[in-house]
Amino acid sequence: MANFEYKVIPAPTAGKKAKGVKGADGRFANALAEEINNLAKTGWEYLRSESLPSVERPGFMRKRREVYQNILVFRRETNLEVDTEIIEKVESFNPFKSFSAKKEPFFSKSNDSPTSEPLNLYENIDLKPEEL
Repeated sequence: MANFEYKVIPAPTAGKKAKGVKGADGRFANALAEEINNLAKTGWEYLRSESLPSVERPGFMRKRREVYQNILVFRRETNLEVDTEIIEKVESFNPFKSFSAKKEPFFSKSNDSPTSEPLNLYENIDLKPEEL
C-alpha cells in the first residue's frame, strides 16, 4: 500500500505576466501553472484545488466574518512504513468498557512480580492488626 504526504498552499490570487500570454484569465492560468510546475520539480503531484471556509477578523475590534480561501493540494509518495500494530491497538480501545472486572494487583514480598496472594504488612511487627 502506498503512503503519501500532503502539502497545501494558497492558490495565487493575481496573474503573472509572460511573453505571449494575453488577458486576465491567461495571466491567472499562467500563475497557476507556474505554482504547479515549481512543486512538480520537487516531486509533488498536483491533486486538486479546494475552496474552504475560514473565520477571520478583519480588524482588531471588528466582528468576525466567514471568508473562503482557495488552496491547492499536492501529494508525493513516501517510503515510510505505517506500523499497523499500533493502529490496531488504538482501534481496539473502548473508553466505555467497564473497568470494574479487573483485579487489583497484589505484590509479592520480593517486589519482582505480581502474585495472587496479598502481602502481609504486619509480618515483621510484634503487634497484631487487632491491637492497633
